[in-house]
Amino acid sequence: MSSDVGADVRDQVVDACRILAVGGHEHLFLGHVSARASGQDRFWVKSTGLGLGEVGHEDLVLVDLDGRRREGEGPLHGELPIHTEIHRRRAEVTCVVHTHPFHVAAFSASNAEFAMVSQESTWFTEGIARFESALRIETIELGQRLAETLGDRSAAILRNHGLVVAASSVERAVVLAIALEQSLRVQVAAALFGDVVAIPESEAARIRASLDPPDGSRVRATYRYLRRRAGRSEPTG
Repeated sequence: MSSDVGADVRDQVVDACRILAVGGHEHLFLGHVSARASGQDRFWVKSTGLGLGEVGHEDLVLVDLDGRRREGEGPLHGELPIHTEIHRRRAEVTCVVHTHPFHVAAFSASNAEFAMVSQESTWFTEGIARFESALRIETIELGQRLAETLGDRSAAILRNHGLVVAASSVERAVVLAIALEQSLRVQVAAALFGDVVAIPESEAARIRASLDPPDGSRVRATYRYLRRRAGRSEPTG
């Protein structure tokens, strides 16, 4: 069960957008976050034309899995199929993030391999998918291909583009998106000093277990910190 149960889904999407903006994911008015409406095949998603750091309740649109507007008036992002097809394929996913943070975008334009260089890296011990097309995900076919490439993993790098994160809660999706960009920042810096030394797989697994206990406490604590850093108040729901 998502740890977000009981909170207003729209509050969560607004918080997520603001946190990601502060965390280096702002890129003009590009990038978007969706969160599934509880118990429904519908989700609230950021509308286009506004940066992540500008988003409020009035800028969210309720959309079904066929991309049809159900509530809200804002213009929809062209890459809506990222959200519809991942939500359709994976019922356990309640939040999808798509952004273009600088280091992820640079990494996506290279043939470098993702390395376990830091604590943040170990959130991705299951691996990161690579979507080998630079096309914007504006069709159902491309959305389906992306969802298939992502599979059961939490994150994908889109070639010459950005990232996609899918998770069982808004909290987890945001923490993972922030962690991925931070990990690549460290990887770039490490390469400037010499050969990159990765954390051994056995140690990475142990670090991951300590960072991500089954009760989700570390995700919640990290998310609360990120919310405070972004100047967002604690939810009242």
